[in-house]
Amino acid sequence: MQTLIYLSSSSFPYSNDDIIDILKVSRDNNSQHHITGLLLYHDGSILQVLEGEKEVIEDLFYKKICLDKRHHGVIEVLNHEIKDRSFEDWSMGFKQISNHDWSELNGHIDISNTKELSQVINSASIDIITMIKSFSDVNQLRI
Repeated sequence: MQTLIYLSSSSFPYSNDDIIDILKVSRDNNSQHHITGLLLYHDGSILQVLEGEKEVIEDLFYKKICLDKRHHGVIEVLNHEIKDRSFEDWSMGFKQISNHDWSELNGHIDISNTKELSQVINSASIDIITMIKSFSDVNQLRI
């Protein structure tokens, strides 16, 4: 089992519809390939954690994610073997989506909901916690 964390910048401001489309397509693809993780987006900043079989994660990262024109400046922050997954489901956290939109999505984290976020952090590795905290600090989010 492998985990990969990367940072990037969106090529354009994502609308709520863009985010919902990304989540739906990603969840379908990730489910087929047994990939789990977390995607955080805020004002053009992206942090993603991917978990799955090493070959699948690296193939996805180098063949799809790095070539995706919706973002640029992809920086691989962490790529190493793990024993257990930190995220059971594909998850996404971002601030600008409405409560109604949240209620229609599966596998997301409302990063402004400290109770929900603390449950994820309690089960995550120190590397993932550090990345989420750094993303939050850089984007001046309250966690």
